[in-house]
Amino acid sequence: MSFTKKQKKYIKSNYPRCSIKEISKNISVSQGSVEDYLRTLGLYKKASQENEIKKQFVIPHYVYPAVLFLLTLIAGIYCFDTKLYVSGDNVEFILLGKSMASGNGLGGAVKYPFGFPLLLAAAQILSDNSLIAQKILVFLLYIFSSVFVFLVLKRYVGEVWGFFLTLFSMFNPFVVEFSHYVMSEIPFLFFSFLGIYLFEKYKDESLRGYRLYIAVAAVAFAYYVRSTGIALVGAAVFYYILKMEWKRLLVVGGSFFALLFPWYLRNANLEGGSSYLNMLVLVNPYRPEMGTLGFD
Repeated sequence: MSFTKKQKKYIKSNYPRCSIKEISKNISVSQGSVEDYLRTLGLYKKASQENEIKKQFVIPHYVYPAVLFLLTLIAGIYCFDTKLYVSGDNVEFILLGKSMASGNGLGGAVKYPFGFPLLLAAAQILSDNSLIAQKILVFLLYIFSSVFVFLVLKRYVGEVWGFFLTLFSMFNPFVVEFSHYVMSEIPFLFFSFLGIYLFEKYKDESLRGYRLYIAVAAVAFAYYVRSTGIALVGAAVFYYILKMEWKRLLVVGGSFFALLFPWYLRNANLEGGSSYLNMLVLVNPYRPEMGTLGFD
């Protein structure tokens, strides 16, 4: 069996620290093909030798996400600001959350999807409209994002590189700064990587089971947090097109359609449609008179 460059790199960087069984599972190939490739490199060791090497220096798998969780917790607490951010967007989100908490839904608002306001509504109900509680909600999503970013990256670059890449990403000054703003960037980060992780894990599950549909729902909810999440939906559908799995494409695509189309109809029936999506195609959102993007 021929491996891709990424698969070869993953095998060489993770063996023998990870077992052949773990490696083959993570890159979706047979154990025998991994063993054959390691033999060609002169790296293959019998199970007893492999286990002996692993005993010499092994970092348990749970250590990496646990350390990331702790470090992002410390960084987030250090930078936490109890005051309201001066951007107008967070005020809009808070007001939409209050509207949903009071049972009025989003009213006629079409600028933002309902996902983040729904989360804020829950925080407001539980905390009697506390601003701090809404900031803590975003802060917690920032911390847990580090875990899912790591779980996604480690599949492609291994645990060590995945750890450092996640650390670099989550400690980006802009990401840390947004870790306590009542805005949708951090919630979208969390739900998009949660969706990616679940979809990668369950994309080949039986259509009669429930786990694939949980993954589909997670990807769809990322869209309902920020409309740019439609890219994740498109990527999931395109995956089955590339694999030519037409039955799975029909079922998964139909599931996405059932989850997303009602929201499209709701916005289409309101005057102006989705102003957020309309803004995405403007040359300059702050100068709408410049017109929309095109190919001329």
